[in-house]
Amino acid sequence: MPILLGILLTLGVCAVAYGAGQLSDSVKTALETHKLVSIATQRANGEWGRAAPVWFMYDSEAVYFITAPDSYKARRIRRGSPAQVWLSDATGPAFVGAAHVVTDVSTLERINAAYKRRYWLAWLTYWAVPLAGRVEAGKIVAVRVVLQSDGR
Repeated sequence: MPILLGILLTLGVCAVAYGAGQLSDSVKTALETHKLVSIATQRANGEWGRAAPVWFMYDSEAVYFITAPDSYKARRIRRGSPAQVWLSDATGPAFVGAAHVVTDVSTLERINAAYKRRYWLAWLTYWAVPLAGRVEAGKIVAVRVVLQSDGR
């Protein structure tokens, strides 16, 4: 019963954020202005894992974020898990999307530049080192989440 309730709650929250494969204008605006999103991935048993807040980049097509290569998020995404993206925390509007590891150097450079523009701390931390080199060395994983048209 708790699993069914969780699924219904998740579907209800996701319905706020999108309809027929489209993000609402308010969610798009929030993605352009918020500093954090929370990301959850599906466990092998189909349940959603705990949402974790992350820095992100939004480019009107997808949400991109960075995670450790051995994190649950990275491992689950590599095996094909979708990602659930909440605005700020796991109680607000959300959408579920197909998640894929990103290795394209030009995309990694865009993410790195966006992080430096959006997060002042990025200038003082390891973000000063090019993201592409860290991805290639296996020290970090970049992920792209695109809204799924079937509402999963």
